[in-house]
Parts: sequence; structure tokens; C-alpha cells
Amino acid sequence: MRSHVALSHGRTAAAVSVLLVACGVALSDSYPPMPEPTPPPDIAPMPTPVPPPVPTIAPMPTPKATPPTPPPLTLPTGASTLPLPVAPPRPPALPTPLPLPIPPVPPAPTARPAPQQPLAPLAPTAPPAPKTPPLPPAPKQLPPPTVEASSSLPPRPGPVAPAMPAPVAPCDIVPPPVPPPFQPPGVLLSLNPLAEPPPAVPIAATMPPASSDSHPHSLPPLTQLPPLQPQPGAPGAPGVLVWGPPAAPVGDETPLDDYWRHGLRFESTDGDFSLFVGGRTQFDVVGYLAPTGVRRTIPGLVPLEDGVAFRRARLAIGGSIYRNFDFLSEFDFVNGFATTPDGTRLSNAPAPTDLWVQFKNLPWVGNVRVGNQKPLYSFEHITSSRFLNFMERSLGFDAFVENFNNGFAPGVTAFDTYANKRGTWGIGLFKNTRNIFGWGVGRNEAEVNGRLTYLPVYANDGRYLVHVGVGAAHRDLDDDQLRHRARLDARNSPSAFSPLIADTGLFFGSRQQLVIPELVMVAGPLSFQSEYYASWVGDVAAIGPGGVRGANRGTGYFHSVYGEVHYFLTGEHRPYDRNTGAFTRVVPRRPLSWTRCGFTGCGAWQLTARYSYLDLNSKGITGGEIHDMTLGLNWFLNPNMKLQWNYFLAHRNALGTAADGYIQGFGMRTAIDF
Repeated sequence: MRSHVALSHGRTAAAVSVLLVACGVALSDSYPPMPEPTPPPDIAPMPTPVPPPVPTIAPMPTPKATPPTPPPLTLPTGASTLPLPVAPPRPPALPTPLPLPIPPVPPAPTARPAPQQPLAPLAPTAPPAPKTPPLPPAPKQLPPPTVEASSSLPPRPGPVAPAMPAPVAPCDIVPPPVPPPFQPPGVLLSLNPLAEPPPAVPIAATMPPASSDSHPHSLPPLTQLPPLQPQPGAPGAPGVLVWGPPAAPVGDETPLDDYWRHGLRFESTDGDFSLFVGGRTQFDVVGYLAPTGVRRTIPGLVPLEDGVAFRRARLAIGGSIYRNFDFLSEFDFVNGFATTPDGTRLSNAPAPTDLWVQFKNLPWVGNVRVGNQKPLYSFEHITSSRFLNFMERSLGFDAFVENFNNGFAPGVTAFDTYANKRGTWGIGLFKNTRNIFGWGVGRNEAEVNGRLTYLPVYANDGRYLVHVGVGAAHRDLDDDQLRHRARLDARNSPSAFSPLIADTGLFFGSRQQLVIPELVMVAGPLSFQSEYYASWVGDVAAIGPGGVRGANRGTGYFHSVYGEVHYFLTGEHRPYDRNTGAFTRVVPRRPLSWTRCGFTGCGAWQLTARYSYLDLNSKGITGGEIHDMTLGLNWFLNPNMKLQWNYFLAHRNALGTAADGYIQGFGMRTAIDF
């Protein structure tokens, strides 16, 4: 009986054990497997940190600025745990959030240990989204951080404690805005808000350095700023102050940049100082055809024969200083004159042409020029000899304007533009001289002149225009004497020696009035130019034997007119300068150039034709009557060089003398200017 009970007890225990085991297995099979860790969703920044309801660490709000990416973490040698990363230093002005307690991590079930994943470097925190989305209903558990482990250590089983994210400032704390960089001293500040600010004038001034504990862009204390200083001589004063010490003298060791613009130029960065070096050379070859009687009787210091000569050889230097002052010094080295009364001894000497100082951009007046310069009349006179359509100007210019002084005289002029540069005006006071050296001695003997122009039509940057103008002068004659004369359209020698096609000789007079109306038109490649010269001389009297003044014959009237047309075969147009009211430099569309392989470009080709009439016969003064026709061809190789060919046919009527008849001439000029 006892053995049976014992056996029963043993079977019962075994059955219970089997039942328990079966229940455990069933319970084990019914327990769901642990889900694989999934990456946390992107959690947007929160206004304030909120402790998570689960024993995990909620991510802190993302900072405004992206922190630098930390280097990959590795387990130090001999260490069994991974140290928490150290947060980067924060600006002292930002509050530090309180650290959150880290709850213990529950151990993983022994039946299914968490799989070990390779460690990877911590990813940088992504920048915040523009708008904060609503919080998820239940944050999920963060996976263990993946940190790249050293190859010398075996993988550590079990979970790894999550890394503490870098503390950041709460989202509701906005960093202070960065102020703009401090404006350095030495900048002109206008007190008139409507006035255009003058250009900055650099001065030698330094600001005290900011303290090391201040913001890198913060301004220094106001007590450390230099006081406001008045800027003497600055443009726009009064009402102009400089923040800093007084300025250094303007123009002290001012650097100049060099460049080429139809000549060698130097200019400062602000344009207050400039300098140019220029010149022109014109070399002529001339031949004549005329009857023997005309050749032997035509007046002049050299005969009417073929010749070569330098028409002009000038060097110039000019520029601007201190913004408001211009200057020009030009000398011509080809100036012949007779050193004996009978003209048997000839000489040459350099002489000034433009030699003046100019005060520009003056209030109300505009510009004032003082020195040897051109009087203000005649369109072809104001146009530079570098830009003439023919080798020589018209017969009227030579008779009434040139005046034995190369067209330059000492004086003072005031001039400017008006109506948005649609017109020009000018007035001048000169000493009436008859020499090339810019000086004269005598009581009175002054000249008052002026010029007024207007553009009723101006379109397409001057490609189409109509110019009208008038110039006038009143002269007190030098030594009460006057002489009108004209030379040929091509000259075989320096101007003072050239043969004369018309000449009144010296005669007495008191005063002279000169009026010169102008008409110029440009229509694309076609252009037209014309002027009329009218000269009235009071108290005309002939010079008798021994220089005795003859009987007064009243007011003499001498006059001339010319008209010329020009046409560009290559499509250019005649450029016009609205500041001077005259033609200016021709710039070919395709300048001529070449290499060993061939030519490129053809330059600009222009055809010209002109008719001139001159009458120097009045009140018993018989200077002659001239009809002249000139044909020309101009080849502009580039903006600075041209070749000119002129053929002229002139008829001279000297009231039945042996010098009457036709004169033909051909001239070629090689010209360069810069």
C-alpha cells in the first residue's frame, strides 16, 4: 500500500511537471516576439521641452542654427562603456535648459536578446521646419544610438544607453539680430536729404577696437567715436560733415590710371585729376597747273610751284586738376615768317596755339577760359583741324578769321550749353593781334565776339541733325590797319610763305564788324555744311606813298560764302559734339589692320565737294574775286589716322591784271593725331 501511494505520488508529480512545462511552452508560444527597433519619426521643434510620458528621452527642439557635425565616436581602449558626448559650448547670452533625469533602461528579455547593430557616427541634427507641426499622440521609443565601434573590440551584447542630445536654446528665445557693419569714418554726410550725396573722401582715421567680450558686430561706445568735423573745401559745403578727424589735403599723391582713348590718358579714380599727352602731324604733297602769266604774277613769298611741306606739327599736354580746373598747352613747331621787310629772309619758330586755363562748371556762368584760344565764331573755325573735311578751310575763313595769327588770340571767354545740350552760347573779349606769338601792344585794339547755336533737329545720337548758328565780332583795328588775303586750297610751303590767290594789301580803317551765320545738316552718311562771311570796315582809306593815309572812302563791304557736301561710302556719319557745337572725330566701323596673312577691315571712305566764293573788291580796294571748286576723297584708316586727296579748280579775277586765269592743284595729306 505504501509503495502504491509512493508510485501514485511520483506519477502525480511527473504529471504536474509535464503540465507545468506544457503551460510554459504554451505561454511562451503565445507571447508575441519583440518588435524590431524602428527609426523615430521626424519630430518637429516644440515651443518648450516636455518630459515624455514613457521612460525614454524625448528629443529636444532643434536649434535655429545647425551645430557642427561631431567626429565619429569610438570606444577608448580599455573602456567597457561609451561615454556620453559632450555638448558644444553655447553663447553665454542664451539660457541653459535644465537637464532631464535619465530613467534606467529595462533589461531586454533573455529569450530574445536585442540584435547588435554596427555603430555609426551620430547624424547631425536637421534644420528646423518653417512651421511647427502638431505633436504626435504617443512618441515611440528611440532606438539605441549606433556608434561605430573599434575593430579591436568585440561587439557588446545588449542595448547601449542613448546619447544625450546637445542642449539648445528653446524655440521661443530668438537670438538678437546682427547689426550691420559699422560704417568707417571719413564718409561725407549730407544734411540736405534732397541733395545728391557728394562722393566719399577718404581720410586717415581709425576707430577704437571693440572689447573682446562684446558682440563681433557691435558698435563701439558713443563716447569712443571721433567727433563730427567740418570738411573744408568739400563739394556741396555747407551742410557737409565728416565723421572723423579732419581730412588730408585732396590730391596729395593721388594715383592716376593710364589708358588709351584716341590718345594717351591718365585719370584718377574719382575723376578729379586727369592728364593727356597729344599731338598732330600733317604732311602735304602739292602740285599746281597754271598759265605762265599767273605763275609769275601771283603774290606770295614762294612761287606757284610744286612742293612738299609739313602743314602742322603740334604737341600738346593738358588735363584737369582738383575737378574744377582745366588746362591746355599746345605748341606748333611749323611756323614760318619773314625776318626782313622785303621777305628775302625766311625763318621758322615754334609758337603757341591753345595755351589757356579754364574754370569749369561755375554757378550761373558755366565755364570761363583765360589765355590764347580761338575766338567764338565760325563753325569750321571751331571744328579742330584734325577733323576737317578738306585739307584747308574755305577762302572766307582765310580772309576774315585767320587774321595772320593762325586763328588764335589772347583773351577771356565764357561759354556753356543750354536746353539739355540742344544749344551752345559763348562770349569773349580779346586783344586784336596780327602775330602768331599771342601778344600785342596798343591802346584799345580790342575785340568782342560771341556765338549762339541751336539744334532744332537731333535724333539717333546725332545721326540725324540740323544745326543753325550765328557768330559775330566787333574789332578795333590793330594800328588802324587791316589786310584781307586768301591762300590756295592746297599749300606748297608753310602757311606764311604760301602763294596768295587773293590779297587786298594793307589799307587803313577804324573798326570792323563781322557776322557769320551757320547751317549744318547730317542725315546718316550724308552731311551738308555752309557759312556766309560778311565783313564791314569803317573809314576805309588806301595807303599812299610813304605810308600816308589817303582819303576816307566810307565803309567797305567784303564777303564770302561756301557750301560743301560729304558722303560716307562705308555707312558712317559725321559725328557732332554738342558741347562745342562742331564736328568731331570720325570712328570707322571697321578700322584697317593687317598681318602677314592679309588685311582686315577697310576703314571709312568719304567723298566731299565744296564751292567757295570770295569778293575782296570794295571802295577802291581791289583784292580780287575768286570762284573755287574742290573735290576730295578721305580715307580714315582708324580713328587717329587718315589720308586725304584734294583736287581744286580756282578762277582768279584781279580786274584785268596778268594774274587772272585758272589755277588747278592737287594735294595729298598724310595725317595722324593722338
